[in-house]
Amino acid sequence: MLTQLIIALVPGALALAALLMALEVWVQKEGAVPSQIWDNYWRWYSERAEYLLDRTPVRDYAIKHAGVAVAAGFAAAVIGRDLLLALATIGVATWIPFLLYDQRVQKRREALQQQIDPALQFIANTLQITPNLEDALQLVAENFKAPMAEEAARVVASYRLGQSLEEALQGMAARCNDPFITSMVIALVVGRRTGGNISITLRRIAYATREAVRVELELASKTRGQRNQFYLVVLLYPLGLLALRAVLPDAWQQLTTTVTGKICLAATAACVGAGIYWAQRILSPENL
Repeated sequence: MLTQLIIALVPGALALAALLMALEVWVQKEGAVPSQIWDNYWRWYSERAEYLLDRTPVRDYAIKHAGVAVAAGFAAAVIGRDLLLALATIGVATWIPFLLYDQRVQKRREALQQQIDPALQFIANTLQITPNLEDALQLVAENFKAPMAEEAARVVASYRLGQSLEEALQGMAARCNDPFITSMVIALVVGRRTGGNISITLRRIAYATREAVRVELELASKTRGQRNQFYLVVLLYPLGLLALRAVLPDAWQQLTTTVTGKICLAATAACVGAGIYWAQRILSPENL
């Protein structure tokens, strides 16, 4: 009996080993789906971590991200004893870290935008006393609060480590990826190159930026409530399915066991997905 069991297990073990080796090759192959997913994830996290000054390596963050999703799905499976609930929980737990990290980026960007006007006014006043732009940026780093102080300190540190001041400022513009910060950097770079009364130019840009930032922040506050309503509506579909299964098990069985029910379920899921995509396009700042 034991010999027959071993003979039966050996082919299975060899097949499993071959499957794992094939998966490893597939994952490491350039251009494969797992490689593309990892590249996109790495790009998404690296851009935001650089902006947020987050020193957590992308692999460590990905492990924590996956651990949270798996733990939430396991807890839902143990408590609810429902595969659908576990899969839905894994999906939600996978999506929430993306949302929270993007919200951190948006919060820092809004705080930075509100500091552009006083920072430009401060630099303009400082340049009337001393023509050294590095000293003006150092004073910004010392006297302002984060995040403007952090960005100014990074510019000064890059300059002292060997970069030119223009390259350090351009790095700040690329890192922040904000049109108002880019305008500020252009004013500083062009004023430094051409000379003249840069203080007057900075004050004019500060005034224009102040009005533009005010309008953008008001628009963001109005759309934030709409986005929260959108997230609530998105959750209604999976919650409705779970409620249908609990309250009307016969109807749920018809949906999941018959061909007509499966087609109906797939059609409603496709409609919900199309509605989510359409709503995201409408709420995108590019279309406002």
